[in-house]
Amino acid sequence: MNTRSEPVPGYDLAAGHFTIAGSPVGAGYGTRSPWSFETRVEAAAAAGYSSIGLGEADYSGMRAAGVTDDELLEVLDRHGVWVSEIEFLFDWMHDDDDARIPAAIAENLYQMAAVFRPDHVNMGDVRFPPGRSMEVLADRYGAVCDRLAPFGVKAAIEFMPWTSIPDLDTACEIIERAGRENAGIDLDTWHYFRGPSDPDQLARVDPSLILAVALNDAGPPLDDVVLDTSRHRLLPGEGIFDLEGFLRALAETGATPMMGVEVLSDRQTAMHPSEAARVSYDAASAVLARAGWPGDAEGP
Repeated sequence: MNTRSEPVPGYDLAAGHFTIAGSPVGAGYGTRSPWSFETRVEAAAAAGYSSIGLGEADYSGMRAAGVTDDELLEVLDRHGVWVSEIEFLFDWMHDDDDARIPAAIAENLYQMAAVFRPDHVNMGDVRFPPGRSMEVLADRYGAVCDRLAPFGVKAAIEFMPWTSIPDLDTACEIIERAGRENAGIDLDTWHYFRGPSDPDQLARVDPSLILAVALNDAGPPLDDVVLDTSRHRLLPGEGIFDLEGFLRALAETGATPMMGVEVLSDRQTAMHPSEAARVSYDAASAVLARAGWPGDAEGP
């Protein structure tokens, strides 16, 4: 892990919500962070991050506790940080009782899009109902794009290897069928390396569709894929993923995505936001520097 004993280029990085939130993913429909918004924003800025991700459950929890949108925006402005990513839209293919809670979450995400004007909203398949065609899937996805378009926000599909959107090729097919200008992909390196995506798929992707990359690492696969992805990720450079090779291949496509760090792990969750932000920013910066990814030569 890089500890800044040697200077590396500074990078315009986003701290993924769960990287600094101190709350685990997968706890029902999400939980509010135990840390104040200001504590997290201040920690992200001090570590070198230019932006953060924000989860819907965390935002809804803060609003329910009486925190106003203006207060959240003032904190961001004071620390020179913006919300670049909001998440997570799921279960968007359901029409029955299973759609009620996700529909409410979706409305909250649209409200967040209006308030924060992020680059994108993350969305994906968690438990799609059986029998849905690619045409219906693309139509539903296109409807999300249309809801976000007035705010200048993109809809980023995050493919996951154990779902019905398992890889880059499938995500690209949905986007092509939807035909929306604010469509694209959030490429999480855990899902890329653990699933069927490969360098050939990466080379085929229209580089303009890769909106964001979430950097992380992992050890050997566990039998429980959900536990593996949500509780045991590692900081970039700590595991077995060839992140440097991936980044070089990504650069060859001409893609210029937003770079972020998304580390979901018990170890990361237990850290104070200041430590979580520092170690994640430093680790990602070191990997990007070794891969020759362009950054600010003056350093952070």
